Amino acid sequence: MDLSFHPITDPMTFSQDIAGDYEFNQHWLGTYRLSEDHEWYEVRDGGEQVALLELDLKPHRNYWRDSAYPLPMDGPDVIEIQFIDVRLAHRGRGIGKEIVHWVAEQCPQRQLLALAVASDGFWQSLGWDLIVPDESGFRPMYASPL
Repeated sequence: MDLSFHPITDPMTFSQDIAGDYEFNQHWLGTYRLSEDHEWYEVRDGGEQVALLELDLKPHRNYWRDSAYPLPMDGPDVIEIQFIDVRLAHRGRGIGKEIVHWVAEQCPQRQLLALAVASDGFWQSLGWDLIVPDESGFRPMYASPL
C-alpha cells in the first residue's frame, strides 16, 4: 500500500469526481464550504481514490470545556478527525489505520480526537480512550493516548 494525501481546497469542484461507494457520500457531495480551521484530503493508493479525510484543526482543548464531552483540560492541543471515510471496496486493508498514523505524524505535538459513527471497534483497536458524553444521544468520543 502506497498512500498519498491530496488536499481538497474546493469541495464543490471536487464533488464532481468523487467515487460513489462512500458510507458518508452525502457529506462529501454537499454544498460545503471549508472554514479556515478544516482541511479535507483525498487519499489515493497509487492513482486510485480509496478514502476521504476531514480534519478540524481547532487546536485548543478549551473548545471542549463546556461541551457534553468531559475531555481533561490539561494536556496538549488537539486535532479532531471529523471523518475518515474509506471506500467500501477498500475496507479491511488497513487504510484507516494508515490515515490515522499519517495524521499523527503531521501533528506530533497534538492529541487526536474522533467522534465515532458506527466505528467504536476501529478506535478501540487503535488503543484510543473512550470519552463518554455527559448527555445521552451524543456520539462517543475517542482520544489518542498521550
